[in-house]
Amino acid sequence: MLHSKCLSGLKKTKIFSGDYMANYYQDFDASVPSFSRHELQSVENFEADLKILARQWVLLDHISSFSAVGDYKVFQLAGESVVIVRNEQGFSGFLNFCLHRGAKLCNKSHGRQSAFTCPYHAWRYDLTGVLQQATACTSKRITVGESRLKEVSVRVEAGLIFASLQAEHSTFSASAELFAPFLAWHNTSAAKIAGSKRFVAKGNWKLFADNFFECYHCRVLHPEMCELAVHPKITSTISAVQHEQYMAVAQDWYEKVAALGHPVGERQSLMPEQEHFSVMYRVPVDSVSLTLSKTGQLVAPLMGQAKVADGGETFGYLGPLTLLNIYNDYGYSLRLNPISVDETELILTWFVAGDAVEGKDYQFAEVSWFWLTTVQQDLEIIELARQGTSSRFYQPGDYTMLEADSAGFASWYRRQLQQQNQIKVPDLVGLAAVNI
Repeated sequence: MLHSKCLSGLKKTKIFSGDYMANYYQDFDASVPSFSRHELQSVENFEADLKILARQWVLLDHISSFSAVGDYKVFQLAGESVVIVRNEQGFSGFLNFCLHRGAKLCNKSHGRQSAFTCPYHAWRYDLTGVLQQATACTSKRITVGESRLKEVSVRVEAGLIFASLQAEHSTFSASAELFAPFLAWHNTSAAKIAGSKRFVAKGNWKLFADNFFECYHCRVLHPEMCELAVHPKITSTISAVQHEQYMAVAQDWYEKVAALGHPVGERQSLMPEQEHFSVMYRVPVDSVSLTLSKTGQLVAPLMGQAKVADGGETFGYLGPLTLLNIYNDYGYSLRLNPISVDETELILTWFVAGDAVEGKDYQFAEVSWFWLTTVQQDLEIIELARQGTSSRFYQPGDYTMLEADSAGFASWYRRQLQQQNQIKVPDLVGLAAVNI
C-alpha cells in the first residue's frame, strides 16, 4: 500500500529527474529474499522482534486527545501496556504496573486523574510517575519522593505524540529533522482527531509492514487508488510510457507548487545499518484530484499554511510501525501493534483542522473512505499471504525492483536480529542486497 517513490536503491532521489527510474533499476540489487516461514512464525523470533521494536519511536496519538492536566490514555507498545498522561509540564509516559507487587495501575483505556493509586496496596504516584505514598514500606530500594515508575520516553512534535520503551531522545531528534518541516507547514499542532478505526488481524506484523512498504500490488488490489492517484504509474509498473506520464504530471505540479511557495520534494533516511529510519516527502496526488476522496475533491477545510489547495500529498513512514499521509484537507496515520507471533493490531486515525466541525465542515465517512477502503483490501490479501507462507514447503521469493523499500526493510530487520545474535549468519542469505 505504501508508495515506493522514496526508493531504497538511491541515497538521494531526484523525484523530477528524467533518468529517475533508470538509475533506480540500475542500483537495485535483486537478491533480497522476502520473509521466510521461520521469520514469520517463530516464537523465538517474535520475542527478538519485541526487543527491536522497544527501541523504535511510534506515533501514538495527538495532543487534542488530552484536553486537561491529568488526562491519560493506555496504549499497547511493543508488547507492553503503557500510560501516557498530560501533566503540568507536558506529557509523561510509564509502564502500567506498580513498583511494589506489579499490579496494573490503570484498568481503563482512558480517564482523568490527579494521581495514580495502585488498586492493590494503595501506593500512589504523581502525574510524572514519582512515588508519593507507600504506607509501611521499609525497603531500602524504594524511596518516597524519589522512586518512580518505569519510564517510557515521550516526545511531542507538531502536536503528534511519539513514544518509545527504550530509545534515546537523540534518535528522535535526528528523525524529527526529516519530517518536522512538513508537519509544521501542515500545522498539525492545531489539528484534532476526527476519528479512528481498529482492526485485529491474523498474521505476523512483518507481513503487514512488508505490504505497506510497496505498491507493486496496487494495480491488482486498489482500483480506487489507481483511479484517483498518479503514483501507481511509477510505483506499480515498469511501463516506460506510464513513467513518462507520471513525470509529466509531477513536473507540472512541481512548478505550480513551487510558485506558491509550498514545500515539495523529499527528505529521507532509510539505511539497513541505522537503528532508526524515517522517510517523508511531498508529491502530487494527481493532475486532477486535490485529495484522496471519492470525488478527488476536498472533504474538509484546508489545514495548515496553505491558502489554496495544491493537490499535494505529504507521505512518510516513521520507523517500521508508523505510516503518515497528510493532504490539504485531512491527515491519516496507521500504526501497527504486534500482539503475538501471528496476530497484529492496526490502528487507523484521521485528523482535520482543529476548528472544523463534524456534520458541518466535514463528514467522517467521507474523510475516512479512501484509506479505510484501501486497508480493508490489504487485509484480505495479507490473510492469503499468511496462509501461504505457513506452508512447510514455502520458500520465499526475492523482492522485485518495484519492492525496493520492502527489500530495504527486510535487510534492516535482519541486521537488527543479527546484532542481537538471535540468528545465524547463514540465515541471512541475500542480506547485503539493497545497496543504500
